[in-house]
Amino acid sequence: MNAICTRILLIIFCMGFSFCISFSEEVEINILHINDSHSNLLPGKGRDENLKSKHGGIARAVSVIGMAKMQDEETLLLHAGDFSIGDLLWYLNFGMPEIATLKSLGLDAITIGNHEFDAGTVNLAAILMTANQDLGNCNFLSANLVANEGYSEGEQLKQEVKDYIIKDVKGVKVGIFGMTSASANMTSLPGPEITVDENYVLIANEQVSKLQAEGCDVIIFLSHLGYTGDLFVAEQTKGIHLIVGGHDHMTTIEPIIVPYDEEHSTYIVQAGAFYESIGGVKIVVNDGKVTEIANQIIDLIPEIPEEPTTAASLDNIISELPAEVKMMFDTQIAYSSKTLTEKVPEVLAASELSTEVGCLISAAFKEWGDTDIGFTTAGLSAQPLYQGPIVGNDIIRMLGYGVNAYDGVGYNMVKFNIKGSDLQIGIMYTMMMSWGAGDDEFYPQVSGMKILYASDLSAVDISINDIPLDNEQYYSLTTTVFVAAILTDFLEIPISDVSAFPEMSDVKVLSLYVSALQNITGELVACENIVAFVGDDVPEIIQTDISFSPNPASELVNITVNSAMSGNYDVVFYDYRGMKVSLNTSYFIDGETNQLSVNTSSLPNGAYLVKVSNGKISHTGKLIINR
Repeated sequence: MNAICTRILLIIFCMGFSFCISFSEEVEINILHINDSHSNLLPGKGRDENLKSKHGGIARAVSVIGMAKMQDEETLLLHAGDFSIGDLLWYLNFGMPEIATLKSLGLDAITIGNHEFDAGTVNLAAILMTANQDLGNCNFLSANLVANEGYSEGEQLKQEVKDYIIKDVKGVKVGIFGMTSASANMTSLPGPEITVDENYVLIANEQVSKLQAEGCDVIIFLSHLGYTGDLFVAEQTKGIHLIVGGHDHMTTIEPIIVPYDEEHSTYIVQAGAFYESIGGVKIVVNDGKVTEIANQIIDLIPEIPEEPTTAASLDNIISELPAEVKMMFDTQIAYSSKTLTEKVPEVLAASELSTEVGCLISAAFKEWGDTDIGFTTAGLSAQPLYQGPIVGNDIIRMLGYGVNAYDGVGYNMVKFNIKGSDLQIGIMYTMMMSWGAGDDEFYPQVSGMKILYASDLSAVDISINDIPLDNEQYYSLTTTVFVAAILTDFLEIPISDVSAFPEMSDVKVLSLYVSALQNITGELVACENIVAFVGDDVPEIIQTDISFSPNPASELVNITVNSAMSGNYDVVFYDYRGMKVSLNTSYFIDGETNQLSVNTSSLPNGAYLVKVSNGKISHTGKLIINR
């Protein structure tokens, strides 16, 4: 690195961190942290006319980390999970160059993220074992992975992962434990070998007790639970000084501070995603007591030089690829006249839930499948499609997720028919899952469909190609195998006439669609298909064939079902994650009275979808429990 670059980095680092070495008796523990890198090792956020990107990337991160280590060689380097999936480079080498680079810089610990399980537990165990053997102990952390009985592969994975580690930093004992989001159980593939335990608070308290018993002065939770989970743990656990988080791709310019007694608080930080920025934290310890915590976010702007050796290594990896793969990085396939929005802002207050990325993806699905509807969710895209030239890897980065058995990259496509009443149930489930979680992960993104909704989901009105939804009609739908599995396996919504396409992925469909468009304009992606009701347009009830009294309910709810078909009906409650809760009862309906009384005293407060079904017909509605 030349002298000019060194001076630039020194200025940036000292201004950004204010971590210059202290001459007081206090001990300063300096931490650099990364999360949700998703193997985005090359710079991103748009390309110039030469197809080069200049923002972010691991080579700039290495420059910053190197300067930090020069100032304080005991600086901790932490990764809060999800190094997997999201860039073609991961599919080519399963994250090993990233782990090797971070390990060479002194990586202290890395949490297992939910997307680490996207290729299954067996593959993940092999990746971690290779990393630990070839690079030295990488300290992969997760205290809430449970190896299921009868599966040796789960035990093998557990051997490569630790609950916690203890580091001696300048004479201060620092305990670091990790956990993985239990959303992996539904949205990834840890099972059947592994189950991710969702008892976060219980496990966190156990880990803190162990670390305190080991004499740790500072306790750090390296978390991949997401902000909601981190906040819950912070509110219910005493003794965690710092939560270095991931999963949401949040950037905490200011830390979230959660007091847990009159004198102490837990600080929560995240550092964005995709090597666009790095987080820095300073913890001051005086006589074994934490007296100060401060954080900074370092944006990896173009003015920060790339570390030459790392940049050259990445260029070499690309240059040695077969021509048909290399073109995914260096051949333009289209141009975008604007940066397409990917996230829904102000999730619970937005009047429009469509994103421009969602409009593009769902329109591509509909056209390719030649179906009534193209369907995805906001959580099945990862990044904006940035203004400027587009190459194939930009499509992979925009979609972000998925593994298939044919060529590895992306989710396979599927087409099927779905009954109107079941489609409405599916829309209600997905919207409520996001509504309850407070994020946009499951908000539907659609083409050929329009959804009008009340902000509290007390009413939803659907039309297909400008015609009101017919509950008895069947509609054709194109989506991915991931969405189909959520519908059938978790939500138990029936689909028919299924056509699977094992050689066609969402990446291929999007690439073909974008290449055909050539120029993506704002008009092409402004679908506005999911819109809030305005004023007095809101209907009074969600459906006319089921109602609840009282609603909100506390101990007992009366369910009235408008059904002329007598017989036994199952009553099933689903929480906002779309997961069945323990309450599951069967009732006889005679076709006349049709009122059921259900004891809900065992259910926690929250929003639920209730399905009453006899196996042939089903009725669903939304119930609030509030005591």
